[in-house]
Amino acid sequence: MTARQRTALVGPVLVMATLVSSIISSFGAPLISIIARDFDASLSSAQWSLTVALLVGTVGSPVLGRLGDGPRRRAAMLVSLAVVTVGGVVAATAGNLGLLILGRGLQGIGLALAPLAMATVREALPSAKAPAMIALLSVSSAAGLGAGYPVSGWIAGAWGLPAAYWFGAVVSGVTLVSVALVVPPSTGAKRAQPHDWIGTGLLAIALTATLVGVSEGSQWGWGTPAIVILLATGALVVAGWIMHQLRADTPLVQLRLLRRPAVLRGDACALVLGVAMYMVLTGMTAFVQTPRSAGFGFSAPTVIAGLVLIPLSVFMLTSSRTLPTLQARLSTRGVLVLGCLVSAAGCGFFALFHDSLWQAFVMSGLLGIGLGTTFAAIPGTITEGVPTDEAGSAIGFYQVLRFTGYALGSALTATILAARGDGNGQPTVGGYTTVLWTAAGICVAASALVWFLHARNVEQMPPERPNGGSGAAIIVGVDGSPASIKALRVAVVLSAALQKRLKVITVREVPSPAEDVYADLVDDEADRARRTQDNAVRQAHGDRPPDQYETAIVEGGTTRVLLEESGKASMIILGSRGYGVVAGLLMGSVSAACAEHAACPVLVVH
Repeated sequence: MTARQRTALVGPVLVMATLVSSIISSFGAPLISIIARDFDASLSSAQWSLTVALLVGTVGSPVLGRLGDGPRRRAAMLVSLAVVTVGGVVAATAGNLGLLILGRGLQGIGLALAPLAMATVREALPSAKAPAMIALLSVSSAAGLGAGYPVSGWIAGAWGLPAAYWFGAVVSGVTLVSVALVVPPSTGAKRAQPHDWIGTGLLAIALTATLVGVSEGSQWGWGTPAIVILLATGALVVAGWIMHQLRADTPLVQLRLLRRPAVLRGDACALVLGVAMYMVLTGMTAFVQTPRSAGFGFSAPTVIAGLVLIPLSVFMLTSSRTLPTLQARLSTRGVLVLGCLVSAAGCGFFALFHDSLWQAFVMSGLLGIGLGTTFAAIPGTITEGVPTDEAGSAIGFYQVLRFTGYALGSALTATILAARGDGNGQPTVGGYTTVLWTAAGICVAASALVWFLHARNVEQMPPERPNGGSGAAIIVGVDGSPASIKALRVAVVLSAALQKRLKVITVREVPSPAEDVYADLVDDEADRARRTQDNAVRQAHGDRPPDQYETAIVEGGTTRVLLEESGKASMIILGSRGYGVVAGLLMGSVSAACAEHAACPVLVVH
């Protein structure tokens, strides 16, 4: 295989790896009823086949992110896929529920593959092709979810539960071989930082204790010593983990980023919506499979239960593509609030109307629209408020919180269904409606949270001032992205036509001086910002800049800097999509914020 052929295959192989992670994770919800039947276990016990995968994925995401830094990225991906393959074999051959849960835990490592795949694309592919491929990777998880549910349900229904896990083992094994043959070693010169094993262990203990306490509380009794000890242990270890992260030289996640309102808003929304999403996924698949003899449910086979969730995946994919238009009309805050309320409406609809199977499809579609818009907007919300060198850590923590929400939602559903069960321990229709109304309430709470935190953020923004008058410059923000270069070309034409000075600003995003841990990065960031600006200027108009032309490198957060400059400008011109932590992925939140709050006209170039 030639180097050119290998490069052409890198993208498809990495898409396969990302699909594998979502397909493997989707084996939990549709198969819970079959697991409970085959192993003579309660639904709450069978629910751990899903919860444990999410738990491992939560802890594994920051671990793989750190281990995958620099030259170890390819090795981390290969080892992860090998573990996922072994997990499939263990689950397929399990003779008891404990071994099945062990296998599912090993498969949960696959949930952390997407960030590794995106980082590999940015390094292995040409810069012109990388953004589109990263965008494809970002939506592959939704497509895999839609494919995994009906496929695993169909296989389990036709050939039994072990066949579904054998399928997962074969797919992950093929992906392992493909990655080994195609994906090149990392050439990154950055030296990997020491891993925070203490933080990893504390996070695992805290999540495990909390999830076991929440999921088993209704059966063991909330006041029993075991549950009290588990929940107390979880709370104390979380406190210890937070203290350790704040003091560690190379923490697992950068908790100090939560002091930035945009990061706190996005992370809080991701956690809360993650809980609601998995409450609905696990509750709805179990509801539609319930025999009609119970007085509710649709006696649907496993494959139909999987098909019910296809509208969720389809609408998550399609609605996320409308994000730039929605942000331009509603602002980022409006998009987040709207998405939360649409999700709540979907949950409330099925809680009220659940007599026919088509109603489950409608609820799935509404949930897909709501979650698609919110989850597409959250990364841009987070990266808007952090410096570039902190963006990776910010998105890593976002992944941790989202997976934590998934795991908590799965465990909380099992708790509610067990608490509202009949005398034989079987869920009742009241238990399922309680799950749905709880999820709807969580979505409404998320919308209120976004609104409140956004209001605080706006209060901290610089006050709007009158623009600088007829002599004020036209300001164009440049970050090196194709959209910003296009905006610069437009700015050159407008400044000449309007006889205005043109000021090209590139923001050097660095931490506050108090965060001296980043002091060594300041010089590198300044040089990189200057090179980015010089390259953009050359691409826009060669070596002959227009008259009345100046450049500036400004320190601070991108949104704040541009809003401050708007008080002295006659116009600000921005590209609709810039470089965030993932280049080209709907990072239009800066332009949306400027369009909403700037003190001068803002032109967004698409």
